[in-house]
Order: sequence, then C-alpha cells, then structure tokens
Amino acid sequence: MLDAAGAVRGDHLHHGITEFPAPYRARPTVGLSQELFRHWKARFPHLGLGQHYELVDDFARMLDLKGLYGWRVIPEPPQGCQPAPRIPVGPREIPRSHQKAAKRKSDDDERIE
Repeated sequence: MLDAAGAVRGDHLHHGITEFPAPYRARPTVGLSQELFRHWKARFPHLGLGQHYELVDDFARMLDLKGLYGWRVIPEPPQGCQPAPRIPVGPREIPRSHQKAAKRKSDDDERIE
C-alpha cells in the first residue's frame, strides 16, 4: 500500500504524465493509497524537526495499525559525555583509486543543477 502511495507521489511530481500508479489501480487499496498521499502532501510542508514520527502515527491510524508497534525512547547520554568527533570528508580523504570517479560524479552533479 505504501508502494502505491509512493507511485502516486511520483506521478504527482511529474504532473500526472507517468504511469507509476498503473500497476496499483486494480487493487482494492488504491483509494487508501491515494488518501495516504493526500495526507502526506497536506502535512509535509509544515513538518518540523521530529514531526515525521507524528506522520507515521497518522499513517498507522489510517491503516488501522496503531498499537501494533511502539516507539523506543532513547535516553540522553550521561552528563559529561562528548559526542564522537566528526571527521571531515573531502577530496583529499578519498582514496586515490576512487578520486577519478568522485570527480566525475561532482561534474555530473554540477551539470544537473
């Protein structure tokens, strides 16, 4: 069902010219998939940090799955613990054997933009 909602989303992104949802149209759940997409579309522009969990709960209610899963609360790290340092990654850290491919990908990304 979520695959069908994703297909509806893909078709929406391409202004309805694709056939992404075609394999799902004959299924009895197509209406619910479209409803999930409409709900996501209405909520997405206003989602703040961490609110995607609420969206998961909304989907679970819509699919009658509430109560079949639970959220685990991850405790805060003990006071005084430092997070692991972030290691910057740049062209110098890319192994020499991969630098040509990384450069080619970078060039491709610039052409796309």
